[in-house]
Amino acid sequence: MELDGVKFVTSQPHSDVDNLLEATDNNKSFSKLMQKYTGEEFSEPNSNSIDFTNSTRLELFNWMNGKIKSGEMTLDQSFPFMAMTLKMPASNKNSVAMLSDGQKVNFIDKAENGLKAAELRCDGVSFEMLSSALKLMNAANSSC
Repeated sequence: MELDGVKFVTSQPHSDVDNLLEATDNNKSFSKLMQKYTGEEFSEPNSNSIDFTNSTRLELFNWMNGKIKSGEMTLDQSFPFMAMTLKMPASNKNSVAMLSDGQKVNFIDKAENGLKAAELRCDGVSFEMLSSALKLMNAANSSC
């Protein structure tokens, strides 16, 4: 198989990469393809609304991505949201996959705790980014 001039060697005639490319070429839903391979049901992201007090990291990522694509958020504004989507357990140096992690998180609390920590560290840059993120979350909640 070749993609953008790069040859991929696959041991099976129809590898996962081939299936993903086929699904994309046929305009099939990515969420249906993910459901086939993971057994989990995924819904298409709704980037218009989110409950920041009770959402998964994937829901936050999809909301953020939708805002970036629509021009409602700059990449600079997305940095604190991207950081909040990461999950690195202290006992393990590997991150936890966003698609399979269904844990609900209160991102308002997470940002507020980050503000307190930034203030204690005298980290003005992080404080400003998290303040901006809280303003964006509160504005999004008030527009629902």
